[in-house]
Amino acid sequence: MRGMLLRIVSGFSATLVCGSLLVGVFTPLAVAPVVDATSVDTVAAKRSSTKSSGTDPTKDKSKNTQRETKPTQEAATQTTATPVVRQPDTAAAPAPAPSSNRISIPSIGLDSAYTDVGLTSAGAIDVPATVVGRWNGSAAPGAPGAGFYDGHTPGIFSGLAGLSSGANITITGADDTSYIYRVVHREVVALSNVDMRSALRVYGGASEGVNLMTCAGTYVPSIGTYDARLIIYAVRI
Repeated sequence: MRGMLLRIVSGFSATLVCGSLLVGVFTPLAVAPVVDATSVDTVAAKRSSTKSSGTDPTKDKSKNTQRETKPTQEAATQTTATPVVRQPDTAAAPAPAPSSNRISIPSIGLDSAYTDVGLTSAGAIDVPATVVGRWNGSAAPGAPGAGFYDGHTPGIFSGLAGLSSGANITITGADDTSYIYRVVHREVVALSNVDMRSALRVYGGASEGVNLMTCAGTYVPSIGTYDARLIIYAVRI
């Protein structure tokens, strides 16, 4: 009986292992539980009934396990979603700050930086090579008096020849504040007759203004400059 007991227990163990797809592996005899003969007979009877009906409880159990596992996997698939990354809102770019020290005359398409200049060694107001100059001894933008601005022709002030009365001139100062002046007078004066005192005063007795000067007339090689000056007078509005 003891030998039959071990053989039956070993065969049952082999069936379970085969259900796990580990064919040919037998559970060591030392780990077989001790059961009485009645229990063995009961197990044998159940196995015989199972074989006769053609049902493998191990396979049924495996199928049940698969059926139980599949919904769980489907549920996991349904609940697992690809995360959506929200792009940050793009803030509107701030408007660029106005450029300081600029002169703009829309009617002739002029928009230029200006720089402060002093006097040459000969006592004349200096003229920058490529931009507009403001004599540092004249009124600042928005201040009482006349601001004096000069530039070369041909060059940055070439368009002044087409500037007419009524046109606006915008001057932006170092504090980024802009001031608008309106052209009220223009004149071409022979170089020998230019009165700088008049050129540095506000035209017509107004309190604030800007005066612009550039070369005009004919270039004279012997003196290295033109023989006349164009002067534009504008007052603040």
